[in-house]
Amino acid sequence: MPARIGNSFPEAIRYIVIDYSDMDAIAAAADKGLVYDYFQRPWDARKMKLVIDNALEIVLMERDRAARLKDVQNVEASLNEWDTRFHALLEAAPDAIIVVDEDGKIVLCNAQSERLFGYPRDEILGHPIEKLIPGHFRNHEAHRRGFITDPRPREMGSGSDLYLRGKDGIEIPVEIALSPLNTSDGLLVIAAIRDVTERKQA
Repeated sequence: MPARIGNSFPEAIRYIVIDYSDMDAIAAAADKGLVYDYFQRPWDARKMKLVIDNALEIVLMERDRAARLKDVQNVEASLNEWDTRFHALLEAAPDAIIVVDEDGKIVLCNAQSERLFGYPRDEILGHPIEKLIPGHFRNHEAHRRGFITDPRPREMGSGSDLYLRGKDGIEIPVEIALSPLNTSDGLLVIAAIRDVTERKQA
């Protein structure tokens, strides 16, 4: 009948059937995971079947766990690939892209936004979007709250004068396309910002 189970689970379940009493060697083999269990005379056929059935169930559980782990790894790999593609597209965009959360804090921006406003990312991420708003547009926060209440794609600055402010304090004429994005972390607002300085000067 079974007397001891190893501390580690061997890749293939192995049983030893013995009719002698070298227990130290058998126990050491079980502890090292070399065998799953052992039987010693006189053995009980019913108990032997029960232990073997239990071992087979463990094998099936291990295989299921391994398959689930592989599925998770595949999903993670796919997500990482999409994340890489998304950031590549973000950086390749011809317009400045800024993403803000529901509180108006900047959570993401691209290289073009750094060039347009003169702020390195570490000087703008986590700051309120109002950092880029000229002081005379003091009603912007109310407009932002209104967008959060009624989030839908919209354009700003087309046919009117809209300006954002760079790090050097210079106001930049822009057109902005806003797009809401619902995520598990809440609503995000994607702003695609186009510099229209040359158009204004023409």
